[in-house]
Amino acid sequence: SSLTCPQCHRSASLDHRGLRGFQRNRLLEAIVQRYQQSRAAASAAAKCQLCDRSPPEAAAVMCEQCEVLYCAACQVK
Repeated sequence: SSLTCPQCHRSASLDHRGLRGFQRNRLLEAIVQRYQQSRAAASAAAKCQLCDRSPPEAAAVMCEQCEVLYCAACQVK
């Protein structure tokens, strides 16, 4: 079977390597890497959004669905 590249519109056949046989999209990889780095930096400096403590604890994790930052104690609640 073959696939058409959405970027260059060339048709390419799948061989025994499957999708791993295609060239990597370095532009998309760089965009994803910058996005992940910016989210990691933001969550590292951010405070817990549910904390009752004053001042709030540092955030340890972020909910992927609602994007709310939690400290370790509030994550268990």
